[in-house]
Amino acid sequence: MGLLLSKFKEAMQDKALRDEVSSAIVNDKGNACPIAVRLAWHNSGTFDKSDNKGGGSDGATMRFEEELSDPANAGLNIAQDILQPLKEKHPELSTADLWVLAGIQAIKLTGGPDVPFKYGRTDASDKSACPAQGRLPDATQGAQHLRDVFYRMGKKNVDADGVVDFHLTLRKLVSRHSPSLFSLRNSFDDKAIVALSGAHTLGSCHKDRSGFDGPWTTDPYKFDNEYFKVLLDLEWKPREWDGPLQYADPSGKLMMLPSDIALKEDESFLKYVKMYAEDEKLFFKDFAEAFG
Repeated sequence: MGLLLSKFKEAMQDKALRDEVSSAIVNDKGNACPIAVRLAWHNSGTFDKSDNKGGGSDGATMRFEEELSDPANAGLNIAQDILQPLKEKHPELSTADLWVLAGIQAIKLTGGPDVPFKYGRTDASDKSACPAQGRLPDATQGAQHLRDVFYRMGKKNVDADGVVDFHLTLRKLVSRHSPSLFSLRNSFDDKAIVALSGAHTLGSCHKDRSGFDGPWTTDPYKFDNEYFKVLLDLEWKPREWDGPLQYADPSGKLMMLPSDIALKEDESFLKYVKMYAEDEKLFFKDFAEAFG
């Protein structure tokens, strides 16, 4: 009975925190769901299985200027500032857990799937834990670059408590450490790369941050499979403008990055693009598995 009561209290506390996170990112000031997802991904996408300074969601090292100043992270201080009052209200909650939870809640709030989540990440005490800059995907690159970046992240490990932990074997740390954002098999395969790219269904690029400009889809605040549909169905031509190479649809209202176009030009990636354009439930399933 005591164990059941404890689990009930934990569930209630989890729901209350999720409600607070939801209110922080969607309110009368605006909808911060896209940037919350970007924060969670960029904080996690720095992991390198071959490096003792592994990066990843554990540590929340983007709190430090050494990582935040990576050009790929431009603007993510906005999302951090939105969530900081919750960290101050709940000092027992790690910033690392908070950022990942916010990304997962943002996906749910915009109509996406339930993504698995476990608490247990810790916050690095200083900047020495920051990974090298340049580990995140470069939107100007093609298919091989995407594989290089995602395959670098390596294998998941699970501790005795069932907590996913990249660092457990690789760094010989404590038996209960930090769950990763992502659920990896031996590594990210092509299916997972395409599924995770589908998060571009949310949000827009901003010239003053990434240098690129515009939304991928007609509703940047709805998590669905439209990204894959428009990638396949519309004609994409290089945009004539004073910015970096990106692609525009015939209306000029939507855009794709070179790394997006690579998904339809690579035969293996294209297979999954077609599958997800046809089957939104399959996309949601595969996305939740890869992101969770």
